Formats: sequence, C-alpha cells, structure tokens
Amino acid sequence: MITVHNSLKPTPIIEILTYPLNWKWCAKCQRCYGRAADMPTFTTPYCPYLDCDGEPLICEWDWSTIYRSTPGFPSKPNLGQTYQIYE
Repeated sequence: MITVHNSLKPTPIIEILTYPLNWKWCAKCQRCYGRAADMPTFTTPYCPYLDCDGEPLICEWDWSTIYRSTPGFPSKPNLGQTYQIYE
C-alpha cells in the first residue's frame, strides 16, 4: 500500500530551492526537493535534506515520473513530506 505521511521540516537550504523548479524525489529518504531548471543534475554530492545521504546519481528521480506511476500523489509535492512508495 502506498502512503503519504509527514516528515521532518525542511532545512533553510531546501526552502531556498522552492521556486520555479524541476521537482526531484530522493529514493533514499523518499522526500522531494526542487532543483532550478538551469541547474545541472547531479551538481550536489548528496540529497539536500541534512538527514539524508542519498546520492543524486543513484537516488534522484524526476517527480513527474513518480507522480505518473503512483495514483493519489499530488502533481506538485510538498517539501518535508515523505512520499513513500516502498517500505
């Protein structure tokens, strides 16, 4: 069963990235973050959430891919919220 539940409040670093963006989803912490449209993918070594060490090369997925394949998820995700697709 797919569930959506609240997680930690996003860090100030992530709040800076909340403006018109390409939404990404981290497969390790299962949370979303925004990446500026002109920012190359894989420019940071880890997921921007401080409590996650997911590597973008391995863990970063486009939110549109997750959204299209997961019924019930919103078209625009919320920062700090976990979108769990596996346990």
